[in-house]
Amino acid sequence: MAHDIVRENSTPADQVRQLLDQAERTLPMLRAQGTAASALLTTFDQLWAQLPALEQNGMDLRAERGRWEALQRALRARTRWVVPAIAAWDVARQQAQAEPARWWWYLDQTLMAERRRTWRRRLTIVGAVTVLGVVTLLLLRHFFPQDPNVAAAEAHRLQAERYIQVEDWAGAFTQYEQAIHLTPAEPDLLIWLGVLREQMGEPQAAEPWYDQARLLIADPVRFYVERAFIYLQIQRAAEGERDARAALALNDRSPQAYYVLANAAEMQERLDEAIEAYKRTAVLADEDDPNLAALARVRMAMLLQAAQMQSMQPPSPTP
Repeated sequence: MAHDIVRENSTPADQVRQLLDQAERTLPMLRAQGTAASALLTTFDQLWAQLPALEQNGMDLRAERGRWEALQRALRARTRWVVPAIAAWDVARQQAQAEPARWWWYLDQTLMAERRRTWRRRLTIVGAVTVLGVVTLLLLRHFFPQDPNVAAAEAHRLQAERYIQVEDWAGAFTQYEQAIHLTPAEPDLLIWLGVLREQMGEPQAAEPWYDQARLLIADPVRFYVERAFIYLQIQRAAEGERDARAALALNDRSPQAYYVLANAAEMQERLDEAIEAYKRTAVLADEDDPNLAALARVRMAMLLQAAQMQSMQPPSPTP
């Protein structure tokens, strides 16, 4: 439409204002009209190039700068609507020749990082319910000093987690490998080593690590649940779901397997399936693992509330 075109006979400052107008009109359309995303990012490119250039020439564009910063905040808040609207982000970045400073072309990576942090925090909650055990362990360490090998292995674990946060799989593998030499009877370390081998594109090299873990665990249900849990921590929801279902095929009354299955379904935005799996978790865990049952009910309540809010939203306009 004519009002979306930046007029060539206007001043540079007017052109910036027109671009701001255009972006402010486009932003509210993102949810209902995904095709607006590419146009908006292109408009952002123009603003990113033109506004600083005019400011360097001495123009007072404080009002326009404020609008530009508000637009950036608004776009960040709508990341989850923008990302699905562009099918191939790598291609779009290449076509736009986008360097990292133009962060709007990297929203897919931003969303993935945010989801990864969210799921790591969420999955860590499971460990938080054992806080009394941690306190007890600290007291025991005070009166009975820890084996230096165990202490060194824990240091390697922590460093491995830091590498995982930045997706340095080889660095994490090296740290876990050093940890397993110090504490060879830790099956979760062996599973991590196998998963990281897969992550580095060496699935055959993963199997010996898994075989060692199976020997230590001696319970295939527990093995599948632990590996599924690790898969989820690195955003491999499909593999986590596969292992959760393998565990349930062996024991369909495992609340831990249902809990991991629920997390995998939620990560893949299959909310109905996630709610049902959380419900099964709560029922099965009520007697033997009340903390897990409580966690499952909290997650189920949150998903039910989210589903209710979605149902109350007006339908998207028909194009």
